[in-house]
Amino acid sequence: MKRPEDILANRIVAPLGLPPVSGRGERLYYLGEEMPTPLATIHLRHSKLELWPSHCRTVFPDGRTVEAAPNEGETITDCVAHELAHHLISQAMHDKPSACLRAVANGDGNRWTPRRREEEEAALSIGPALVEAVTKIAEAYGSQAVG
Repeated sequence: MKRPEDILANRIVAPLGLPPVSGRGERLYYLGEEMPTPLATIHLRHSKLELWPSHCRTVFPDGRTVEAAPNEGETITDCVAHELAHHLISQAMHDKPSACLRAVANGDGNRWTPRRREEEEAALSIGPALVEAVTKIAEAYGSQAVG
């Protein structure tokens, strides 16, 4: 049985003409071969979130970036959902870029302000719901996604 994150990853790469990803959701690249573009990019109001096989990257309009990879015991889906939660919460509550991710991009990731603390708590609480939603979508369309 295919894992939902693998089904979703294959659904993302198929329209881009890229080969299917491995059983762990990672595209295999050979020595000297570089990955030219992310698997997908989510354009948000104040930044964009790039999805790569093993991590995701936030790119702010000024070019600063923040990369996030799954922690031990997490999947790439968990990681993307958490980062996306930061963006959506900040857009909805403040119509500004994520305070947490922006601070990390500026090299100030260890200083906690009330807004950053509020955003992190909200992201931790809705991240699992986003993972569940993505998993259900992948399961519902899985048989069509992988041929």
